[in-house]
Amino acid sequence: MKLTPEEYAKLQAKNIAYRKRVVSENHEQTAENMLNAIHAPKPRKESPSASVTLQFDWPPSVNTYWRHPSKGKLAGRHLISEKGRKYRQHVMNVCSNYGINPWHGKLAVRLECFPPDRRRRDLDNLPKSILDALQHAGLIVDDSDIDDLHIVRRELGGYVLVIITSV
Repeated sequence: MKLTPEEYAKLQAKNIAYRKRVVSENHEQTAENMLNAIHAPKPRKESPSASVTLQFDWPPSVNTYWRHPSKGKLAGRHLISEKGRKYRQHVMNVCSNYGINPWHGKLAVRLECFPPDRRRRDLDNLPKSILDALQHAGLIVDDSDIDDLHIVRRELGGYVLVIITSV
């Protein structure tokens, strides 16, 4: 279909008028949404359910989770090691697979630890990497919200069950 110059000019004028109207309507809606957001009561931040239980692989030890370069541009800084970054990604993948919303407010966390082998292990080295990974994954807003933390050693297995409940 070939348009004459007059028809083409009319079509362009209609198109420009339509765009101006849409932009104007969108601007009004945006301004109205902003005013509503300012004056609307803030929603209460509540945890999504009574409790959630997740299973994660055995975390790297605190000694291998962090690294502390002594030379180069990064000297003197505390960095998460490659093992630590992989573990964080694992926790993010598990959390995203379940589609769990972030937990707000005061929390109780129970870690049921199923070690991968019979080596002697300090249980107090486990929570830091797990809780930091949960915070990084967005499952808990801030690990300082945890008021009740229990760590229990179980039989062999090579994983950790994390049970989170609201206090």
